[in-house]
Amino acid sequence: MAIVVFVSDMHINNVLGLMPKYVRLDNGNEVNRNAYQEALYRCYLNFCELVNNAVEKGDEEKYVVINGDVVDIIAKRTDELITYNRSIVIDIALRVLSEVVTGAKHIFFTRGTPFHESVGGEIIETIARELKAETHPDTRRHSAYIWRMQIEGVRFHVQHRGTLGRLPWTRTNLLNSLAVRMMLEYQKNGEELPHIGVFGHYHQWSDTGTNYPIRLISLPAWLLPGEYIYSRGIVEMGDIGGCWVICRDGDYELHHKLYKMRMSGQWTNSVSH
Repeated sequence: MAIVVFVSDMHINNVLGLMPKYVRLDNGNEVNRNAYQEALYRCYLNFCELVNNAVEKGDEEKYVVINGDVVDIIAKRTDELITYNRSIVIDIALRVLSEVVTGAKHIFFTRGTPFHESVGGEIIETIARELKAETHPDTRRHSAYIWRMQIEGVRFHVQHRGTLGRLPWTRTNLLNSLAVRMMLEYQKNGEELPHIGVFGHYHQWSDTGTNYPIRLISLPAWLLPGEYIYSRGIVEMGDIGGCWVICRDGDYELHHKLYKMRMSGQWTNSVSH
């Protein structure tokens, strides 16, 4: 038996993302978590505890898949970064990721978008190598754009970016169409279909369920909304959380956990003049 844990879009090094209790900068100054990050990190620790309890309960081997956009390092559109020093960003990421990879027998890193992680997967490859992540059979690198894995007879197709409707009532529509496209592509190549396709990038949880021979999921994120979201007139806050899949003898149970986060605080009293 095995439990496969999926987290995505952690955006470590963003001031609204996951961060250790403090970060020491190159000049010796310390940056502490803000109130939003404190609440977010409590949710993250709770998720890690849920996963580890599931592992201990079933005596299952733990796999962890970090599905892209692990860090934020490019600052073309925002000043919401903790530091521009890449060595410190790597250190922050290793400290944060240590929580979810604890006890994992196998770790996989999917590369995300160059805008967040830098081109060529340079930083992600460094982080993955430090954590002794699995190497891809084709490239022998510790991170890859696509992973195709078979774990306890359950086949997974994992990549960072898929497609998802941007409105609440259309969210799963494009995921359904992607499921059909993947079926056609696999069948055209004479390959067995994956049981589950895992995607991220859109910071929203969505699940096609058992509507198709391939089940597709879109993962939530670990980043709170900031300047980019509000400036584009987006009112839907991204989902926070992750999922895990229990695999045994070709069958699986899929579980996910979402957390409710409030960014706007209390209603402000009106002031009369």
